Amino acid sequence: MPRKTGIMVDLETLGLKADTKVIQVGMVSFDETYTPINTFCMNVDPEQQEERTITKSTLEFWAEQPKAVRKSVLKDPVAPDIVAQCIIEFIEGVEGEPVFWCNHVLFDANIVHSFLKMYSDRELIDDVVKFYNIEDYATIRNNVGAKFGGGHYAFKEYCMESYLKESGVTEHLVHNALDDCLFQLHSLKLIMEALGGTDE
Repeated sequence: MPRKTGIMVDLETLGLKADTKVIQVGMVSFDETYTPINTFCMNVDPEQQEERTITKSTLEFWAEQPKAVRKSVLKDPVAPDIVAQCIIEFIEGVEGEPVFWCNHVLFDANIVHSFLKMYSDRELIDDVVKFYNIEDYATIRNNVGAKFGGGHYAFKEYCMESYLKESGVTEHLVHNALDDCLFQLHSLKLIMEALGGTDE
């Protein structure tokens, strides 16, 4: 059986549809013990994504965020075709078969698939990543969390406390794609340890 390397992916966008404008991409590759290997984070220039869409409610959401949060996802934006190539190189640069993990398959995976198709000669699903290697973190979290005292929101808080303690950071960077990836990976590790699914 070929070795597989996980990649946790998170996006910040200007909408919810598959063809929405992407403003930040975060990725973390990890091994079979759910330990981070390499990280990736790039801001994408929304001005160069004329063909892609914006959702009014998402713009209103961003307008309500602190100035520092908005600034962090708009700083030093990179052209979408360059970001697309960097995404492909990061995924294909891992050892063994890449396994694409995301918060919601119908959100992250669909958007990345559309983004790569538009700005490169590649596609995510069944090209860069095999369709059977695309996994949904939120489904696992919510179902495990439902068994946790207080429901999955309490479980998320438990994971956050553990993440902050282990990482040594004082706070979670809200709406930062890379920090979201690191938190989701830590939560996934806790879940798999509880289920007996790590090699540690």
